[in-house]
Amino acid sequence: EHFAVGGRTVVLDGAHNPDAARALLEHLRPPFTLLFGALPKKLGAETLGVLLPPAEDAVLTGAAPGHDDHHGRRRRHR
Repeated sequence: EHFAVGGRTVVLDGAHNPDAARALLEHLRPPFTLLFGALPKKLGAETLGVLLPPAEDAVLTGAAPGHDDHHGRRRRHR
């Protein structure tokens, strides 16, 4: 998805693995700021390794504690 905020283009993409990240980079032109987060069970480090080098800046985030997947289900901690 593409849209503009404050005169800047925003691209939202769920590149969930290194191959998808490489495909995404074919459509991006540096400089860009990367906002990146990955669940522990995903290939986060490998995917970030593809996207981070060409990024001008990056904001890294993680899943909320107890979050186990992208469907919003949470594990109960007792």
